[in-house]
Amino acid sequence: MTRPSSERLDWLADAGWTIGERHPLRRQGEPGAFMALAPDGRWCVVGDDLAPLVEQAWDHQYPAPRPHAPRPARPSLLGDLLSGLLRRA
Repeated sequence: MTRPSSERLDWLADAGWTIGERHPLRRQGEPGAFMALAPDGRWCVVGDDLAPLVEQAWDHQYPAPRPHAPRPARPSLLGDLLSGLLRRA
């Protein structure tokens, strides 16, 4: 078993995560002695190595920003009004 990052483990615990020995009713049918359970109880991952569970929980709690395409420029209402006024003058 790999030792999980203690800093990440502490941050997740402070955020309300349950990480450690697996509850038998969580993720039935999947093997593993340990679990990482989100504070709201809706997300859970199980396994036999705690370090990868901590990393998966970290990625779930603190997702990396995704690059996105810039939004196309849209004319604003004020810009439309000013354009209309300037054309009339």
